[in-house]
Amino acid sequence: MDQDHEVGARLVTFGVDFTFHIEDLGYWGPDLVMFHGVNDQGKKVELLQHVSQLSVLLVAIDKVGEKPRRVGFKLMEQLEEDEEDTP
Repeated sequence: MDQDHEVGARLVTFGVDFTFHIEDLGYWGPDLVMFHGVNDQGKKVELLQHVSQLSVLLVAIDKVGEKPRRVGFKLMEQLEEDEEDTP
């Protein structure tokens, strides 16, 4: 992805086209996936879906901040920072 875009999610199961910026992913138990993010108005959104009903289209959307968010690389960056801080 280029420097002007970041990962977003498009949902079409609510009867309308709803897109939001993904800030973080998570899970709860063995069968729920959580998407945390913000909508186009900057309001927080959280989507919980059972793995058997998971249907999220990942799309490239215009970045919100100065630097585009890269979902999935946050953990690696934190691990690298921790290694640098460890004597």
